[in-house]
Amino acid sequence: MRSGEALAQAIAEAMTWPDVVSSAQSMLAECRKLGLVSDWEGCAKVDDFAALLVAAARHLPPGGSIETGVHKGGTAGPLLWVAAPESFHVSIDPYGVPGQSYSIPSYGDWAMVRHTTAVLAWLAQQRRVTFCPYLTDSLTFIKADLLRHPGTFRFVHLDGDHSEEAVRAELDYFRPRAATPALFILDDHDEHFPGVDAALGSAGQGLIPILHRFYDFPNYGVAGFSAWLHVA
Repeated sequence: MRSGEALAQAIAEAMTWPDVVSSAQSMLAECRKLGLVSDWEGCAKVDDFAALLVAAARHLPPGGSIETGVHKGGTAGPLLWVAAPESFHVSIDPYGVPGQSYSIPSYGDWAMVRHTTAVLAWLAQQRRVTFCPYLTDSLTFIKADLLRHPGTFRFVHLDGDHSEEAVRAELDYFRPRAATPALFILDDHDEHFPGVDAALGSAGQGLIPILHRFYDFPNYGVAGFSAWLHVA
C-alpha cells in the first residue's frame, strides 16, 4: 500500500495525463450543456478543478461527495459526475441563505435555485447517485449532526462560509466521517478569505497537501483553491 504522500503526488501528477484532461473537458462540456456552470467560468481554475476530480477518482476507493456551497452547480455537477454509482452526494448551504460568505444579488435568484436543484437531481438520477440537498448553513447542519447517510464520502468540497469558525467546524466534523483516503478541496483559499488558511492551521493537522493554486481573475483579483489528502 502506498503512503499518503505518494498517493497525493500520484493524484497531482495524474491531473496532467492527456486522458484525464480529455475526460475532464468532456465532463465540463456535458455539465455546461445542462447549465451547470462555475462562477469562475473562463478561468483555468475550472479546468484544474475538473482535472483534479477525475485524477482523484482514479486513485481513491469508490465513494460519494459532500459540498458546502452550490450556486449554479458548476462544481456540484462534476462532483456528481465522478461519484461512484449508488453513492450519496450531500449539498449544504446551497444558494446563499444566511451563512453564505458572499453578498451577490444572484444568490437570491430563487428561479435559478429551482432550476439548478432540478438539474442536479436529474443528473444524479442519470449517474445513479442519491442527491441530498440541505438549504441551511454548514454550522447549523453540523450542530444538528445531520450527516447520517450510509456509505462513504471520498470528496469534500468546502465552498460555503469561509470564516475561520465555519471552516474549522467543517474540517472537525467531516474528517472523521469521510473515507480514508479522501480528497478535501478548500475553495477561496486566498487573501480574500484569510479564515480558510487560519482554520487549516488549527484543524488541518495531518492533511497532506496535493496542490495550492492561484489565478488572476479579472475584476476580482487573485483567487485560489487548495486540495488535501485526508488519511487515517
